[in-house]
Amino acid sequence: QIDDDDEIERIIDQIISEHPDQVSAYKGGKDKLFGFFVGQIMKATQGKANPASANKILKDKNVDNIKKRTPIIQNQDENLPAFNEIVIIKNSPTRILDIEIEVYDQNVKLRADGIIISTSLGSTAYNYSAGGPIVQTSLESIIITPISPFTKFPRSIVVDSSSELKINIPKKQHYSIQFDGVEEYLSDTKSDEKFNYKLSSRNLKVLEELDIPKLDLFLNQILR
Repeated sequence: QIDDDDEIERIIDQIISEHPDQVSAYKGGKDKLFGFFVGQIMKATQGKANPASANKILKDKNVDNIKKRTPIIQNQDENLPAFNEIVIIKNSPTRILDIEIEVYDQNVKLRADGIIISTSLGSTAYNYSAGGPIVQTSLESIIITPISPFTKFPRSIVVDSSSELKINIPKKQHYSIQFDGVEEYLSDTKSDEKFNYKLSSRNLKVLEELDIPKLDLFLNQILR
């Protein structure tokens, strides 16, 4: 039996995102569709979901497309969240930035104009402009995308929600750090500086937001 509420909630969120027509009908007054969603939960879990937990979580959600949006934080600071992206970018027009990246005890050196650390929600913003992927918002992840890399580097690296990213900026470099487009830190390094990035333990609940990628609207707009 599945008793983990977080796992059951993840399954429920996925089911809701996959059935927008039934969600709209339920919100329009067809209360009997509640049983449809319960059935889908049991089908997805092969009958293993704890029925009481599944019903309670589903009722709490009220099937109203309340979605969680989790920001990225720097150095454990929950008071400065970035819901789209954190950008580390050079301030000197004639020099590129040396950056050392560590994730899962693996180190990579990068020379570029900067680096974008994006949420799935922010994947269609600066991340996409820099050549990064569009990631479905229901997939909590961190997307690492270089800005005009000089060294050979993948266009992007996508890691899961439990990942922690460590960035080291060697001394004698000019750069700034922007949170959702707002400059929050300006540095002229006299010594190496280290920063940690991960998804916050807090989240924002958003009403009336579907996790379905709006590829037709988004791509048709920018490809006109």
